[in-house]
Amino acid sequence: MKNNIYCTFDLSKSVSHFQEKVTKVLELTNIPEWNGQTFKLREK
Repeated sequence: MKNNIYCTFDLSKSVSHFQEKVTKVLELTNIPEWNGQTFKLREK
């Protein structure tokens, strides 16, 4: 996966972008199917 790194002086835009990325990473689906190994792989 290729991530572009860019610079902006608009703090509200930066925070919004950060929230969007973090929310996607932390979103959990199919929780009943998860086990310790699945969770550990997801953390990596």
